[in-house]
Amino acid sequence: GSAHAIRELKELGAFFVMNGQGERLPVYISDKGEIVPKDGTSSLEGYDQDTVYCLCCSWRGTPKRLVRY
Repeated sequence: GSAHAIRELKELGAFFVMNGQGERLPVYISDKGEIVPKDGTSSLEGYDQDTVYCLCCSWRGTPKRLVRY
């Protein structure tokens, strides 16, 4: 089901967050629902951390929702 697919996507880091300019920052979501930039040198400053978007599907929601998967 979709839960399995989203779990796999979490491990792939197939998510991103956006800032006010519409720029995307690829991120991983930790098991605790924390947003971790894929590029360790990137900063989350200025990005909306309340909503994460899936790169290859239509899912989007809060990082905390992903913890359930």
